[in-house]
Amino acid sequence: MNITIVQQTIILFILAYSIVLVFLLKASNKYPIQYQLTEHHHHPKTTGVIFEFENFQNDLFETVKNVCVNVDLVIVFSETFIYPTIDFATISDCRIKLIESEKSISDSFEQKNVYNFIQNDYLLILPDYTRIYYPNNLSIIDDLVSRINQVKADALLLTFSNDKNKTKCHYFNLDIRRWTLNFVDNGTNCFYRNGFALFLPKRIFFKLSYPLLRPFLQSFLIQSQILNIKVSIFDSPLFLFSNGLEIFSDHYTKSKHDHLEKQRLESMYVKLGIKKIVNRTDDSIEWYGCDRNRPRCFGSITNDMPDYLIKNRWLPPCCRRNLEITGRYVFNLLEKSNVRYWLEGGSLLGAARNGKIIDWDYDIDIGIYHEDMHKLSILQILFDKPSGYHVEDGQGFVWEKALEGNFIKIHYSLINRIHVDIFPFVALNGTMTKDTWFENHPQDMPFPEYFLKPLKQLSFIGINVSVPNNVEKFLEMKFGSNVIEERRYPNNQTID
Repeated sequence: MNITIVQQTIILFILAYSIVLVFLLKASNKYPIQYQLTEHHHHPKTTGVIFEFENFQNDLFETVKNVCVNVDLVIVFSETFIYPTIDFATISDCRIKLIESEKSISDSFEQKNVYNFIQNDYLLILPDYTRIYYPNNLSIIDDLVSRINQVKADALLLTFSNDKNKTKCHYFNLDIRRWTLNFVDNGTNCFYRNGFALFLPKRIFFKLSYPLLRPFLQSFLIQSQILNIKVSIFDSPLFLFSNGLEIFSDHYTKSKHDHLEKQRLESMYVKLGIKKIVNRTDDSIEWYGCDRNRPRCFGSITNDMPDYLIKNRWLPPCCRRNLEITGRYVFNLLEKSNVRYWLEGGSLLGAARNGKIIDWDYDIDIGIYHEDMHKLSILQILFDKPSGYHVEDGQGFVWEKALEGNFIKIHYSLINRIHVDIFPFVALNGTMTKDTWFENHPQDMPFPEYFLKPLKQLSFIGINVSVPNNVEKFLEMKFGSNVIEERRYPNNQTID
């Protein structure tokens, strides 16, 4: 068969092109290609989720472009909407779902519900400015699944290779009953504050009460401890920030971002019921609960059972702090005015146990001699006023004639309303009695005056206060035997 010169030329061209193509393909496997497509069909189905970004400065387009070649679907989720808008449709070979919760009021709940679209077996949750560099055609998801099974973890926390602060780590434990987050010197959980990626099965993700609560890493780790989710930390060389951690380079954007992050942090603590943060290394305390300008952290009390006990929690620490401040203020005034007073009820019980307010108690009860009320004029004035009458003193405390009966409440503030109760007693034939009794308080009863003659001192909330002269017998008369040793809730349930 005769081959013409033209045919020979064509064959040689095809051979040369094939050799060059093979060379290029081999070379491509030696170096990481930023947007190299991976084989999706053989690895477990994975959804990438990106939701921690700022509208005013972000890298979403490039982040999505990079991430999408490693997962089956990328969800970009914004609790508001993204402005300026980003045209993700120009990214080829990528499945992207953009969900903007507040973009349009005409959008249905189904359209805005991000959880409807999380259906794959695994999630890879990433921050803005993420870059994944994977040096071959194998799937990064295969490696992550293999590692999570190897270490027998529920989730992988992946650090970023160019995170300058990746070693900054805080161990913590959460005291749920006391609404308190404690940072300690050692422990088993790590509280990273900077760059991360998180890889976990969908079933673990949906165990969380607030799966996409920002700041995400902190909220995830706190919830993980509550739910006993095992998190393994992996210093991965595969993830990095596109420009390190200097994302918000100018002062304006950094200040705006820091302000928003502070708001998110406070909102997260509210959602998770954290009122107090203690750093054991320097004994510093951060408060996130109520103060003088905000209502107390629980509502009105029904049947002597505060709502936080229903939630299996105790008096919020911010309320305890405010109650102690109010108590010390009132005790000081009574002492200065030579008013004969004594601790009553659960407050006396707390003093007898450990010198503190009982963990689940919500007020301080004080008894006084009615005939001593004139020694502190504000008491005498209020007692003659109608129920509900109140006056604020020069220190911001509010004194009120109680709506429930003939006694006085001293509130931390008019808004906050954590309070101390003062009950005036009179002596009748050697028995101390008063006008107002509470049927749902079995311990609220008359008692012999000899318990008050003389009064003695006992440490309570950091100061010495007056108490009956035989505290143990006084309490056993009111609450029953062994009341100091046996701790019980108001419904007579024992404490575990």
